[in-house]
Amino acid sequence: MNYLSTRNSQIKYSFADATLKGLAPEGGLFVPEMLPDFTGLVTGGFDYRASAEMVFAPFVAPCFDADALKELIEEAYQDFDVDEVVQLKNYGDYRVLELFHGPTLAFKDIALQLLGKILGRLLSGREAVTVIGATSGDTGGAAIAALDGLPQCQVFMLFPKGRVSAVQELQMTAGVASNIFPIAIDGSFDDAQALVKQLFADPEVNQRFNLTTVNSINWCRIMAQMVYYFFAMNKLKSENTSLNSASFVVPTGNFGDVLAGFYAQKCGLPVNRLVVACNENDLLARTYHTGVYQPLNSRLTLSPAMDIQVASNFERLLFELSGRDCDYVAHKMKELKESGKFVLEKEIHGQFQNLFDAYAISDKDTVRKMKEMAEQNILVDPHTAVGLCAAEFYRQSSFADQDALITLSTAHPVKFADTLKENIGYSPEWPDRLLALKELPKRILNCSNHYSELQPLIFNRSLL
Repeated sequence: MNYLSTRNSQIKYSFADATLKGLAPEGGLFVPEMLPDFTGLVTGGFDYRASAEMVFAPFVAPCFDADALKELIEEAYQDFDVDEVVQLKNYGDYRVLELFHGPTLAFKDIALQLLGKILGRLLSGREAVTVIGATSGDTGGAAIAALDGLPQCQVFMLFPKGRVSAVQELQMTAGVASNIFPIAIDGSFDDAQALVKQLFADPEVNQRFNLTTVNSINWCRIMAQMVYYFFAMNKLKSENTSLNSASFVVPTGNFGDVLAGFYAQKCGLPVNRLVVACNENDLLARTYHTGVYQPLNSRLTLSPAMDIQVASNFERLLFELSGRDCDYVAHKMKELKESGKFVLEKEIHGQFQNLFDAYAISDKDTVRKMKEMAEQNILVDPHTAVGLCAAEFYRQSSFADQDALITLSTAHPVKFADTLKENIGYSPEWPDRLLALKELPKRILNCSNHYSELQPLIFNRSLL
């Protein structure tokens, strides 16, 4: 499979190139040259690993053959708490797909454990790389768990100081190997993400450090997340053979997780609607309703992993909805940079509304839903609560088939124990593996959100 940039479709890249570079030279995001047909996956009754093999095979060829791919998948998912990697459960009246059974108890593990194993293979005998990432919480811990101690790889992970949970910060800073550099910046996730983009655009940094990224702008992440949409649909069909399609509610900030559902649909998954669940940082909901993509200042909410006002993966959706027109995308991204916004044309906006729904969920409703679930002896983290609220509103507005509506649960409630304690009166106990982190030495670097301070910090700390 070859890969193109959303801003330049003239140059073709291999899977290895797209994975190692993370971001195209002109700032575009990598997308596959063509989308395979996975219709057979919907009726096959495959287990999770078999589903992953079928989804990944065309995207990684010829870089990895069938045997190598099988090994990578086994290695990536060997430390998950459940055999099937994810679990479809009933939370009262809601169908919920639990995605938090990996090493750091967040859905990011599903993609990043795989990406870590792939990078390990790709870097063998190659020039070392420097992973630069920005995280609103879960990506950082999951990336560090996947890349900790990996030869030929150093990691600089930026996160907003004071805007991640205690568990998330521990997972990024406690007992990390010498190749890991967690950086707490003064500012929001959007500030961190902007700094990452500046680093990639800096020729001096790129020349010295051979940069790549593990954020969801890396195609490998999107590819990995497509699998659980197919798996969930198979589970539903095994319970109700007459079921022909389903809808998914996805808590999202950077548009990566729900974009994976969109690509699954493009590859043959029978999806009715993809429901975007935002918190009070409502960029995606505003874009959905108005057709104007205009990031505002990020607000601190109870669901901090979604405190994002620049949804980078929306660029890939623009590419697909415009008929894969890279000139159109480049123009919109230039508009965004120069004027702080862009407007979707009527046809593009209409396509967006036909495929998706979008809801902005307040902190008040998030707490209401956490309390409502707790009354049923079900603990949910605030991000899952945002998703369940969106599912509730979607049902009310569309009379959706409850049996064919799946809400994605993105984090274990213990990751936000303090939030639960404060708002519902109690929280889950920390498992032993988290308690052990408290006893380990911490590494954390502090920095302002000014590039003039970040760049020398990286030069001075780098192992390369």
